[in-house]
Amino acid sequence: MNCWECEKESVHLHDHHVVPRSRGGTKTVSLCQLCHSKAHHRNKSMSTSQLTKEGLERKRAKGYLLGNAPYGYKHNDDRTKLIELPEEQKIIAHAVELRKGGMNIAAITRELGFPHQQRVRRMVNRACLNFPED
Repeated sequence: MNCWECEKESVHLHDHHVVPRSRGGTKTVSLCQLCHSKAHHRNKSMSTSQLTKEGLERKRAKGYLLGNAPYGYKHNDDRTKLIELPEEQKIIAHAVELRKGGMNIAAITRELGFPHQQRVRRMVNRACLNFPED
């Protein structure tokens, strides 16, 4: 028979209760020893933080952009590229010109009507670094 998860042929398969018997589970799937161990977290590699980290690493390896798109951009449909938003790019350009003209971030924030200085600071800093890099 084959392991339900990895599909490898094995003589020593374990009947794994998908819902634990102690909680009323009656159905099982056949798992090899390694997959059964993973299902029960015996190798300590199944914590939520570890699974999240591994999932994010797989996404990055496939070229996905994670997190929110910065102001002035949006993600394309498959989240592999940033697309400029023309109206927001105009606001960024205006903020950069104000900064180059000597205006401080607090004043630029008021001028643009933004609620938070931190967002304006990030926006100006990214623009000055020619974000995003191609």
